[in-house]
Amino acid sequence: MPHPTLAGQILDREIEVAVERLAHRGVQLARDGTRVSLWMPGLADGTKIALDGPNYDTEPLGLSVVDLTGVPVTRERWPNGLFHSDHPVTGQPFACLRGLAEYFAHPRHPNESWDQFRGRIHLVDLISHILSKVNP
Repeated sequence: MPHPTLAGQILDREIEVAVERLAHRGVQLARDGTRVSLWMPGLADGTKIALDGPNYDTEPLGLSVVDLTGVPVTRERWPNGLFHSDHPVTGQPFACLRGLAEYFAHPRHPNESWDQFRGRIHLVDLISHILSKVNP
């Protein structure tokens, strides 16, 4: 497990790249500890996407859609195109995107692991994929 300071430094570098490449698409990012908050076109009022990485980049980021206080919202409030289904392991709404913790924890992906993609899938890639799902 990386030291929280190191995880924060890694996330800060990845946020810089994502803002540089995606700000023109209306993306806004902020970090609080090891949680990255994402605001973008297509989100319902009062919601944001939370990308949690307490052990990033040793482990992948987890995704949830939360209200402005950080409480997960029901799937009905998820952006169109992002909600896949309720996760069979966690029972929570999830987005099935390679590079997310929920993807690798899904029983349909037993032969894929974060270690295969670590260093190749970055925050900017995940956000770009999210944007393509929400704003095709």
